Amino acid sequence: MPANKKSSYLAIIVLFFSFFTSYPCLSFEVLSSKKIIVQPQQTIYAISRKYDVHPKDIIELNRIKPPFTIYKGQSLYIPVKMKQKNTRTFKKNYVQASNRETITVKKGDTLFSIARNNNISTRDIININNLIPPFKLSIGQKLVIPATRFYTVRENDTLYKVSRFFNVPMNQIVNINNLKPPYRIYKKQKLIIPTERVASREKKQLKTFISNNKKPLFTWPIRGKILKKFGKTKPGQKHEGINIAASKGATVYAAEEGLVVYTGNALKQYGKLILIKHSHGYMTAYAHLDTFIVKKGMRIKKREKIGTAGRTGNVEQTQLHFQIRKNNRVVNPRKLLK
Repeated sequence: MPANKKSSYLAIIVLFFSFFTSYPCLSFEVLSSKKIIVQPQQTIYAISRKYDVHPKDIIELNRIKPPFTIYKGQSLYIPVKMKQKNTRTFKKNYVQASNRETITVKKGDTLFSIARNNNISTRDIININNLIPPFKLSIGQKLVIPATRFYTVRENDTLYKVSRFFNVPMNQIVNINNLKPPYRIYKKQKLIIPTERVASREKKQLKTFISNNKKPLFTWPIRGKILKKFGKTKPGQKHEGINIAASKGATVYAAEEGLVVYTGNALKQYGKLILIKHSHGYMTAYAHLDTFIVKKGMRIKKREKIGTAGRTGNVEQTQLHFQIRKNNRVVNPRKLLK
């Protein structure tokens, strides 16, 4: 086999068997954090999977801004896992230190000095007063000062638990209390709790970033008679997908939204093949196609047209060979298709 063809063949195998693992829900608390150095080609999601934490908490703790890009050599703090404990004691320790009030800006006042004197963050003042850059204040200007909240730390409290109870991002509690890595908090420590959440635009971008990785719900890529079922065919042999009868040129649709990672015919038995990577470690394969509609690198939506049915590869009639894999393992498509 020629070297370039062999390399192409191996590349397809790597593509076919490499995809993202699932994203576990965060079910632990953050007592402290671990410092890591970003390695080549690492992403927030790859790191979150490696350390079994939620991407959102890495983003918040490290104050990563949209589009949430990280770089080789960058230092990141990763929340350390600990067993979750009861949060019913929070209400006893919560203190509403002051009510909302209006102040008048005096000579020498700055956004920072007003925030410091009132134990609030500058972001609180900016948000509640709808201030715009460069955030200059004028003598005599009226500013609304939001209510100040304090929380007295109890034994076994964690930064994660506090942030989730008050529904405030961890990085805002870190900033306003000037906490330093590894962000450990102590019994009887008094924490200022920000009263305003993350700016709506950034919050929306973060929500979109996380929701892009929701669990897939697959739909049939084409409708037709099942020519060959999933599972064992002969002793020691297994059919790793399903073959669906189709007419030549019939439209083939993406079973779920995702990223096209391969289009080609390097695996001769499959003919023209498309591989689409989805969230939660899933990948779908569409083989024996007649034509491609999509190209490698395209992000496509569920039910978007990706190609047409054909009889390329090692088949005698027009059909679609369809596979679903999760974390390098084949899955019976009929159990997931809706």
